[in-house]
Amino acid sequence: MFSQSQTSSFPEFPDLSFLQTDIHAHFLPGVDDGVKDLETSLILISGMRQMGYQKLIVTPHIKLRSFPNRAGDLKTRFSAWQAALQLHGVSIKTLLAAEYYLDDHFLQLLENEELLCFDSFSGRGYVLIEFSFHQPPERAEESIRLVLDHAYIPVIAHPERYRYYHQQFHVYESFKAMGCLLQLNLNSLTGYYGTEEQAIALRLLHHGLIDYAGTDMHHVRHLQALKSLQQNPQLMKLLQDYPFQNMYI
Repeated sequence: MFSQSQTSSFPEFPDLSFLQTDIHAHFLPGVDDGVKDLETSLILISGMRQMGYQKLIVTPHIKLRSFPNRAGDLKTRFSAWQAALQLHGVSIKTLLAAEYYLDDHFLQLLENEELLCFDSFSGRGYVLIEFSFHQPPERAEESIRLVLDHAYIPVIAHPERYRYYHQQFHVYESFKAMGCLLQLNLNSLTGYYGTEEQAIALRLLHHGLIDYAGTDMHHVRHLQALKSLQQNPQLMKLLQDYPFQNMYI
């Protein structure tokens, strides 16, 4: 399935088998700023399997101005992609959800019950939501309450990457108090996104505010960056001992 050059390019992956499931990744080719072709998705999934993942939740962006994906179209493309994986002998379980940009378009989809969610053992629909990286979302609390009122659980993607909250740590606690769950990007811990993001990621873990760990995998560079996790035994122990909820999906 893979050439020797493809698989040998990524030796010594960290053992992340304790997570079991990745809830945030962009493996579906050609739909957003993630994977561009089937070959790349096969390489990335090979790396995920080497790290011990058993299930991958694929979460393409749905953002009206940048990635105006529709749920029906994504389902069709996802089914075709799954068939292609089977043809290449890939047996890992894959599920489709989405990463929604919090804006009026998302609220309309919410109202129309047109969301792609993942489920937990509780049976509730979990919705992955991202914010702007440049400014706080308008009416964030009001929007989150609407999500909860529709009986969904909002999962805030990579909260450590929103720098405007770094000096307002109480905001993370407020989101949790409202009923949100928080998803950490593992590469934030490697320093991939910057030292500020790395520091906040660690602080969120030490305060027990994180619920899920995700790769947010877009491309080979993300896969390569994850290798550096194993160079920090103390960090790996923190991750292994942390009560992530990934296994319950």
